[in-house]
Amino acid sequence: MKKVILAALAALALGTTNVSAQQYDYEKRHEVAVSYGALSNADLFSYLEDAFTVAASVGKVKYENEKFVGTFGVEYFYRVSNLFAVGGIAAYATQSKDIMAGGDKLGTMHDHFFSIMPAAKCDWLRRRHFGMYSKLGLGVNILTDKQKFNDGETAHDATATFAWQLSLVGLEAGSQNVRAFAELGCGEQGMALIGLRCKFL
Repeated sequence: MKKVILAALAALALGTTNVSAQQYDYEKRHEVAVSYGALSNADLFSYLEDAFTVAASVGKVKYENEKFVGTFGVEYFYRVSNLFAVGGIAAYATQSKDIMAGGDKLGTMHDHFFSIMPAAKCDWLRRRHFGMYSKLGLGVNILTDKQKFNDGETAHDATATFAWQLSLVGLEAGSQNVRAFAELGCGEQGMALIGLRCKFL
């Protein structure tokens, strides 16, 4: 009988500890993160644009010396429960390339990609210093490009398209307040991204 009572007390204490830990983590309702990603939609768009331009011009005009530095992201989430958080993602990417024809450089092109996406995040594994999650963002992407030619002429264009970020697996590790993270998925932030997240009341 004494062993049963001790076991029950131990189980109760363990349950109380787990609930307290969950409540402590749940109190950190706000999350702010910065990230850097590779192979984003902007990056893939660049490859497709280059291929289409070369095919359509039959070799007359093509792009060379592309410089793409990746995608920078900022995100905010507000935790509505132990499992779900809602918020938003902003992403920015830029690239430059030379406009070539017949081996001569005609000018340069600069593309800018701005994305704004309302988002949701699901934490499906939560530990004191480690977590795993998935997130989905849907919104709009604005592409602006500027072409500057050697003869002094310029051309501008802006296009709005559908934007998304689906991170199937996200891993985070660190303290209760600051964690490093990495994600695998696809979208405006990239197929692979790393970053730093801060959690606070």
